[in-house]
Amino acid sequence: RPFNFHCFPVPIRHFSRDVHFQCQSSSIDFLVQNKLDFNKIFYEGVSFLRPDEEEQLRNLLTKRREEFAEKAKVDVCVPPHMMETMAAVKEKVTRFVSNASEVMLDLPPSTGFERKLTFQLGSKEFPQCQMQTESNEKGEKFIRVLKLPEMKCPEALEEEARQKDELVIQDAVGVAGVFQMIISSGKLLVGHNMYLDLLHTIRHYHSSLPQEFEDFQTLVCGLFPRLIDNKLFAKQPQFQGKIDNTSLSALWAQLSEEPFRQVNVEFGHGFDGYGDAAQYHDAAYDAYITGRCFLSLLSNTISKDGPPPSYLDCSQVPLKDLIHRVNLMKSIGVEEVHFARENPVPDRSNVFLMTFPAQWRTIHILNVFEDLGDIRVRWVNDTSAFIILTEMNEMCKEPQEIVSQLQQCLIDKACTLQSLADPAGAGVKRRHEGEECSRPSKSKKC
Repeated sequence: RPFNFHCFPVPIRHFSRDVHFQCQSSSIDFLVQNKLDFNKIFYEGVSFLRPDEEEQLRNLLTKRREEFAEKAKVDVCVPPHMMETMAAVKEKVTRFVSNASEVMLDLPPSTGFERKLTFQLGSKEFPQCQMQTESNEKGEKFIRVLKLPEMKCPEALEEEARQKDELVIQDAVGVAGVFQMIISSGKLLVGHNMYLDLLHTIRHYHSSLPQEFEDFQTLVCGLFPRLIDNKLFAKQPQFQGKIDNTSLSALWAQLSEEPFRQVNVEFGHGFDGYGDAAQYHDAAYDAYITGRCFLSLLSNTISKDGPPPSYLDCSQVPLKDLIHRVNLMKSIGVEEVHFARENPVPDRSNVFLMTFPAQWRTIHILNVFEDLGDIRVRWVNDTSAFIILTEMNEMCKEPQEIVSQLQQCLIDKACTLQSLADPAGAGVKRRHEGEECSRPSKSKKC
């Protein structure tokens, strides 16, 4: 049953959350090209709130109810400029009390201070009535006056206020509640090249990300006891020579042809809108195709002949070695991450971290290393990049020799160079929190 919904961090009244976010023009252009409806994001986006933020909101609303109850016990003097207004309110309530056929009166929308004075008036002048705050369709607050037997006891009013606050909380939690249900289910989570998906999903729907990668490993394993990345699945030995491209669209195209057997999938009633038309980058379609790829890969792994098995057990040998392994892109010397085991430290003696003036482009970097053979450049931000010397072994030089060889040139050009083989260079930490690197313009990419 594939379907889409949009997420948006809706601001909550009286709650300090006001999310700031950035975007690249190239990303916006990509979304436009793939027909993302921006109006739906802002008009219909489902809110989300992490458990720690939910607890903060719950405590805030409880505190506000208690403060309101305390303030209601303290009388305030009616200012001279409000005497006429309160006299009009008293007259309306008096007529209401005198009219036996009326059981409810809604006063006009008013300010918080006017409502405070009205409640104070009611407790003194009209003990046979009960007043409570309500909101109209425009969100304006007003006071509703009730007579016996329609009056509600104080306990009932408190419970009603608590239930209203609970609705506010549930609306704010939104899609994060679905994420918590996925965690509680313990079901297998399947993704495709899902490392960044895990980072963003956990950060927005569960908790802040830890600074250390080892803590992140523990967090992921605790949340998802069974997790598989299709991209790694498709790279397994049994598919060598059969699958040569593991991007989602290319993988599905290959799995849809011989020698792979198809797994029949039936859509639920009203959820068959995709049919055979490809709609990549549509969230629900990508999820649907990811699921189909997984079923096809699994089916062709377990039994190469005959019909697909009717029951697929993730504890079977073909899957055990894939659990908690996730593909990692654009990481120097690391092609995957294993969340349940210690990951080997790659040899990065041929990798250097270089800083340079903000106006530099790739050509300026290539000029510095022109005598050191072929190099690759991985931009970090506008003033730094990783430099990979692909012919380091042939040069028979130690990393520090390279740094020393370029030292004067680097000083003249206001640059620095540090080997990742050095203790200081190797100490560059991988961070997950929102301190994202700014991406370079396309002219900077090699």
